[in-house]
Amino acid sequence: MTGTIINPAMPNLTRQGRAPSTVNKQMAVLSEMLKLANRSQFILHAPYEGVSRLKLSKNDPDPLLLHEYQALIAALPRSQALIIIVAVHTGMRPGEICALAWEDIDLVKGEIHVSRSLTNKRVFVPPKTDAGIRTITLLKPALDALKEQYEVTGANPKQEIRFHHREIGKTEQQSLRFVFSPTAYSSKKAVTSPRTRLPMAGSEALNLQISAKGILISHGIPTHAGR
Repeated sequence: MTGTIINPAMPNLTRQGRAPSTVNKQMAVLSEMLKLANRSQFILHAPYEGVSRLKLSKNDPDPLLLHEYQALIAALPRSQALIIIVAVHTGMRPGEICALAWEDIDLVKGEIHVSRSLTNKRVFVPPKTDAGIRTITLLKPALDALKEQYEVTGANPKQEIRFHHREIGKTEQQSLRFVFSPTAYSSKKAVTSPRTRLPMAGSEALNLQISAKGILISHGIPTHAGR
């Protein structure tokens, strides 16, 4: 079965050779199609049974050591360093930090309520799982960083966004003041003025066009070898 048959809008799938992750995704789609055909009695056999997913190679984690993290914070502009501090000391995902609003934060109680994420396509959605909707008790470094950030964006005007629920077609308008909302430049199609301020999307939020270790190396700071 060729890629053209599976999805004519994606002719690139007809090329020879596939990554295991691509094969697994296409097999999952095909498997569901065949299951439906079997349940509907269009076919009487179950060709999807016994088909296992291809194993994916996993890269070993290579986190920054403490001294590297400290050097990174010192090397970054303060506006970027605050984002990293909040990320490290809350465990929040990049998309959750992108969508973080002051309405989600209680600086008096020292808590963040996570209920929103921003995709790389700039769509506001819930966290991937119900467990992702959670309240985080802030450690002092994160609380201090947010208090510092509040002086920068805490009084910003609210922005209207459309929040997409998990149910297809269900959306709602939300009025929010984003915590991290740097100036977006006119290279973005959605922006007409360099003064327009937009919430960040995906890894853009953390300015990771270059790696954290790349930043350290550019400042002449030695790093440990990946394990």
